[in-house]
Amino acid sequence: MRKYFFLILIIIKSISLLSQNHTVGWFLNDSIKSYEGYTLFAPITYNKTFLIDNCGSEVHNWISNYTASAGVYLLDDGTLLRSGKILNSNFIIGGQGGIIERHDWESHLLWSYHIESDSITSHHDFKYLSNGNILLLIWRYYLKEELIESGRNPDITGGDLSMEEIWEINPLNNDSAEIVWQWKAKDHLIQDFDAAKPNFGNPSEHPELINFNYIGTGPPERSWLHFNSIDFDEETDQILISVRNFNEIWILDHSTTTEEAAGHSGGLSGKGGDLLFRWGNPAAYNRGTAENQKLFSQHNAQRIKNSLPDENKIMIFNNGLNRPTENYSSVDIIVPETDINGNYLLGTDNTFLPDTFFNEITTNNPLNLYSQAMGSAQRLVNGNTLICEANTGRILEIEPYNNDIVFEYINPVDNNGPVAQGTVLSGTNSIFQAIKYSPDFSGFSGHDLISGDPIEINPLNYDCESTVGSVKEKLTEKSFEIFPNPANIFFRIISLSENKISVKLILTDVTGIIKMNTNINKNQSIDVSSLKDGFYFVKIYTENKEFTYKIIINH
Repeated sequence: MRKYFFLILIIIKSISLLSQNHTVGWFLNDSIKSYEGYTLFAPITYNKTFLIDNCGSEVHNWISNYTASAGVYLLDDGTLLRSGKILNSNFIIGGQGGIIERHDWESHLLWSYHIESDSITSHHDFKYLSNGNILLLIWRYYLKEELIESGRNPDITGGDLSMEEIWEINPLNNDSAEIVWQWKAKDHLIQDFDAAKPNFGNPSEHPELINFNYIGTGPPERSWLHFNSIDFDEETDQILISVRNFNEIWILDHSTTTEEAAGHSGGLSGKGGDLLFRWGNPAAYNRGTAENQKLFSQHNAQRIKNSLPDENKIMIFNNGLNRPTENYSSVDIIVPETDINGNYLLGTDNTFLPDTFFNEITTNNPLNLYSQAMGSAQRLVNGNTLICEANTGRILEIEPYNNDIVFEYINPVDNNGPVAQGTVLSGTNSIFQAIKYSPDFSGFSGHDLISGDPIEINPLNYDCESTVGSVKEKLTEKSFEIFPNPANIFFRIISLSENKISVKLILTDVTGIIKMNTNINKNQSIDVSSLKDGFYFVKIYTENKEFTYKIIINH
């Protein structure tokens, strides 16, 4: 009996120690510097999609009959658009999909569309357009013999492989869609292997075409190009894609008809479906060496649309696999250069400009950020960057310039569902991407966003805001209010004290540069008409206390 008693004590102690081992869930939230919002993610081995707050508490979830493929987005009407995975023996490749679904807030299935057969499947990402159509990434299966007949070198063709297509579909009814536009990689090939075969030419003379015998990040079989993200710019009517195995990003003209997209003329560019721009690895079009390579198995290329001064720049999650130095991931921003007609420019070395990054974002210790595959980045309206280190299921938010981590969370869900705190997960909790939505996002309208428990089992007992020292005291003590926020021409400091008060005010931008330093009286208006749009900190000093507030200026 004594033996069993001690055994029970050992078990209880082990469980207690395990629960104190912090391995998953919420790790950090600097409530002054982080962006207040709700983060959406879908574990790729599980059939639920989660929405959490900045303290790692579950706010909502959606359930599907399928595990996640990759892309998942909340739409402005509050519905969830999500890609699911259907196993297909012809497409045993990371990122395979096969179905896209739309669910309402209560997880009721509103629409679904199967894109999966022996010859095709949807995969990875998609883009929802303002007209309600959807751009899809498609793999099409080709036999080895077909490839060789199109000029593929047999020596590098180990077997059948998939080539990329882009479809624009118009959803119909509740389980169908109409294909309204297509682009196919096979229509834009060039090869210098066999003059007797189609597509013969010099790839270095035609950067607008795809070198059919270029082998980048392998293996080449199954998925030779391996598109893994798609974005769309309505202003230019152009598509931006990430081409992982070529270590490049490409821009295509969407203003074409399907017939023009299959050729080399037509559309706003006059170039049909040919590549308008490519960047990251000029060796892919025989104009450069390994020294010129800037991207390494990248993902999530997108135009920045909601954050000044970076609007219309391109942001890329650069995985960093096989970097010439050490493997680490970064978020890289580039500014493509164009002439007055919008044509993308080449530099003196005949490679597309720019020569290098506009900015590279990583943690203070670059080796502390690395995802060999998948991954995403999002520029938030306050200038912070939300990053998904996908292989580890880690989501972190980095503030600009000093690269401090101000929010950190590790997905506590594997293929069996939520795990207990203390469980060590080794890649079984991967997520393809993470997106943070503002509390005033239109899709939240009419829905209660009530923070519940953490997702993990046996969570640690923690106080989210108290982990950043005195921040909680500064934020929760209601001594002042700032109105309006966002501000346009002015904002007002309103003292909640009945006593007359004179205080010092310091206003800084996100880099810490002081934009205003003055003494103010109770309820005084502050003129900000000369300041640029953006995110600022307002610090108010009384005789013995300091109060810090966040404000957005938007003229």
